[in-house]
Amino acid sequence: MTDPFADEDVNGAEEFDFFIDMSDEIASSEARDFAPLPVGKYLVNITDIEIKDIKSEKNKGKKMYSLELTVADGKYDGRKVWTNIMLFGKSYSLVWLMKALGLPVVAGRLAIPRPDQLQGEQVVASLDISKERTVIDDTTGEEKTYKPRNEVRSFFAARTWAGTPAAASAEANKKATSVLP
Repeated sequence: MTDPFADEDVNGAEEFDFFIDMSDEIASSEARDFAPLPVGKYLVNITDIEIKDIKSEKNKGKKMYSLELTVADGKYDGRKVWTNIMLFGKSYSLVWLMKALGLPVVAGRLAIPRPDQLQGEQVVASLDISKERTVIDDTTGEEKTYKPRNEVRSFFAARTWAGTPAAASAEANKKATSVLP
């Protein structure tokens, strides 16, 4: 591999003074479509999770999980979805995630798992698609428009997964039309 800080011409770019090392995999990659995934349930892995402070004025300083979920099966294998789970108040999403992972949930004081305890775990995420919306930023007063994107509506235990959405539908149709068991 070429030393990115050498004084030689690299890819005909002697006018640049900053270089990065690029793997063959990344250099040969093509642009991907990042349209939202279709509405449905997906087997996902929790591939990144951290606890962050909320920045909006309404809940400023309160905590939330910021999760990256990666689809682990079917046509959309490898696609990513991001979601936040509030760690205060009426956090139904937190309860659903914990139950999906088989973690105890009881009324009263609830122990929140550390991110490293959830990293790599697998669940089924029920996805919907939000509508385009325009909001006013609390801190800057600027108007921001958000395009439609996936929203996680609920979590279920991975053991409930019946296969890819298309495979699950095909199996249901087969059972409905077949006289065989």
